[in-house]
Amino acid sequence: MAIIVSDINEGPVVNIAAWFGTTVMILGVCTRIWSKYSVLRKWTIDDALIIATMVSVLNDGLARCWANYSDESSWALQ
Repeated sequence: MAIIVSDINEGPVVNIAAWFGTTVMILGVCTRIWSKYSVLRKWTIDDALIIATMVSVLNDGLARCWANYSDESSWALQ
């Protein structure tokens, strides 16, 4: 079954854009944390805040994704 992107169904394009943005965010935060720790050899409060923010954003995104599939019939193959 092919997924068709049309004016009505733009879901796959939005999904790809969301995953791309999430991947860039995770790589950026991990690079920042790694580079700062490798130079200073200590954690600071801003490191904890950026990690907490990243976890919060990921948690919110996953909760919204799973809320769309809360109905058992959504998982059934057509």
